[in-house]
Amino acid sequence: MPFQSEGESLDGKFVVRIDPSLKELIPTYLKNRQTDLETLARALLDNDFSGIENVAHKMKGSGAGYGLHKITAIGQGLEHSARTKNAEQTKQYIQQLKRFMEQLEIVYG
Repeated sequence: MPFQSEGESLDGKFVVRIDPSLKELIPTYLKNRQTDLETLARALLDNDFSGIENVAHKMKGSGAGYGLHKITAIGQGLEHSARTKNAEQTKQYIQQLKRFMEQLEIVYG
């Protein structure tokens, strides 16, 4: 399957190749990021930029360790947008994370 930048395939899926040694850890990690999405959406409604910044900082620090560099990149941008209290940009990063999570396809090997 051909890949575009950031591991995105032509069919819109984000295909990420991950080390098989992480196979048992990935489902829990992704479940936690799904919980983060819910937390981020609530925090944005409440204008809780400090809460958003905290979640984003954790994402920034953890994504690459699991082979999910896109989560790290989104976390970095989200952290910056929350720090500057830019609600529109923060919303866009949250939507980007949601899309990535919905279209993520993991290949082990």
